[in-house]
Amino acid sequence: QLKAAFIRTLNLDEEHTIETENSHLFAAIGSALNADEKISYEMDEMIKKLSHKIVMDAEIYEDLEAPIFAFTFKNVQGTEITGTNTMIEKSITEGLKGGTKLTIEFTQDMNLQGGEYLLSLGLTGFEKGEFTVYHRLYDCINVTVVSDKDSVGYYDMNSKVNITYH
Repeated sequence: QLKAAFIRTLNLDEEHTIETENSHLFAAIGSALNADEKISYEMDEMIKKLSHKIVMDAEIYEDLEAPIFAFTFKNVQGTEITGTNTMIEKSITEGLKGGTKLTIEFTQDMNLQGGEYLLSLGLTGFEKGEFTVYHRLYDCINVTVVSDKDSVGYYDMNSKVNITYH
């Protein structure tokens, strides 16, 4: 598929393409040859090092005095596990005019334990000092976290254990 994408993107014809055995492995081979042998990760560490983004596209229809974009994760039993918002992260400090279009990206590490979670998104804020809900999407995305290492609770602290015998 990668080869087909290159051919299509570069507008190559058969005369200007080369058929090689195992070409789909070239990027992996190159990475392995250039790898720093001093750095290695177990699979569970590698999975936990992956970060993910939650992206919200929004169009504001009327002026908002103090908007707050937010997300939360909860388990399938309904217990809120974690979340954040633009006020906590100190990302939006001024109001928004009607007609404004924006994209909000939250980037974080996925340190949740393996399991099923529900993602909720929302736009709230303050109008004349009063908390106001403008729009909420409860449980709009089901997220499955795959992990080969479990621990107690919902969050993996990525603990390392060292035992010394005396």
